[in-house]
Amino acid sequence: MDLLVAWGMSEDVKGVQAEFRVREGGPNGKIIGIPKRTFTAWWAPGMGFLGAAWQPGEVSLTPGRTCCIECVAVPPSKGYNVAVVNSPNNAYPRGMAFRDGPVPDQDLEMTIVEYKTCLKPVTNNPAHEPKGKNLIINGGFEEGIPNEQNAQDPSGWTRWNTGQTSFWYGKYGRNGSNAARIIGGSINDTCIDGGYVQRVAGLDSKKTYCLSGWTSSSAKTDICYMTAVGYDPTGQTSDPNSPTIVWKLAGRRSFIFDKVVFTGIRPQTDSISIWTRGSNNQVGDLVFTVDFDDFALVEEINPGGK
Repeated sequence: MDLLVAWGMSEDVKGVQAEFRVREGGPNGKIIGIPKRTFTAWWAPGMGFLGAAWQPGEVSLTPGRTCCIECVAVPPSKGYNVAVVNSPNNAYPRGMAFRDGPVPDQDLEMTIVEYKTCLKPVTNNPAHEPKGKNLIINGGFEEGIPNEQNAQDPSGWTRWNTGQTSFWYGKYGRNGSNAARIIGGSINDTCIDGGYVQRVAGLDSKKTYCLSGWTSSSAKTDICYMTAVGYDPTGQTSDPNSPTIVWKLAGRRSFIFDKVVFTGIRPQTDSISIWTRGSNNQVGDLVFTVDFDDFALVEEINPGGK
């Protein structure tokens, strides 16, 4: 689908960043499936198209039931003007535009296309089967006391934060398992920066190791939101901003668990530290959550296939 919008001619505004959401029933209904973030494609000075596409399985609709497609500007964009069609030849009697309430005499300059054939549904949760003994304590985050108010640290892990960050623990994991969550954004008007860390000792500096883990966040990593996993070959657990930490960005897709993998990790002495992180630099209108699940550190056997 695409939507024609305008943003004015100001020199400091180059387009619109927005999020498409599908809601059940109407504009106040619950969100169905996965929101999609997008940036305008240029069409004319001060105007462009916002576009989004959903693959099979990402939004489950019920035939015969009404739904609403919502498009909301997200930081750093402050808003936009939507193009409308007033010609009766373009009227769509089965739908209606909303902007601070219904606008029954206008249709949006919007195109919605449904394809008869498409790609096969994306497999989001392939089997997690690291080869070898998992050296992480509670790598699956199954040991812990469910709580959404100042949750205790899951066994083996220690929370850290450089900004006001809330820590939850519960059934947020892959396939409904337990997982550790950090949360902020519009739920408590906070810009968060925090996560969990664990030092894994008893390693051999002559050997190499593989670290893998799964993360899911409510927003894709961009200039406003970040999800990351890292390791520190020195084993330190006191400084999340240490230059010795090797970070890898996650959050490629919203609300879907993605796997992060590091190979060839070699400890400087006998330990490494494992870091998880989520941060946002603007509150916006989004409840920002980052979940961590199924982490494993295993010794590499015949690294490089030798």
